[in-house]
Amino acid sequence: MNFNRVILGGHLTRKPELRYTHNDVPVASGGLAVNRRWKGKDGQDRNEVCFVDFDIWGARGEALAKHFDKGDPILIEGRLVLDEWTAKDGTRRQRLKVRVESWSLSPPCARRTGRGRPSGRLRPRSPGASNPSPVHSMRRALRKCGPRRLGPARSGTVLRLHQTTTSRFKIK
Repeated sequence: MNFNRVILGGHLTRKPELRYTHNDVPVASGGLAVNRRWKGKDGQDRNEVCFVDFDIWGARGEALAKHFDKGDPILIEGRLVLDEWTAKDGTRRQRLKVRVESWSLSPPCARRTGRGRPSGRLRPRSPGASNPSPVHSMRRALRKCGPRRLGPARSGTVLRLHQTTTSRFKIK
């Protein structure tokens, strides 16, 4: 069985760089820092950071490069690809990176900047799929961050979160 699927949530390590291929296809390249935090056996807080490079092709890449900056939280979904090249000294080099197929803004709850940003269009899941997409799970988790536009839902409608009188949020 072959399965190549990656879902990562973290913060951008740099502003995504937008370039165009010789066929005028936009490609945005960036870096993501994914933190893992835990308490050690000695009770001390531990932190581990994984840095991952990614590429986003097409209009999604243009939107990401236009609206995102270093430090912005984001959730990406895609597949691993092996990037190979020849260095200036003639040695062959290679690295793994993520070819992003969809992305979603993770609103910065603490900063509350008020800037509206688009979400990358998510591919709809097949009708027979039983588990919700991790991106949809992320949307549910974002409810506590405040009213925001989250982007297209499965039916093509836009999800908006509205605050109720009990300070909880519901999807309308």
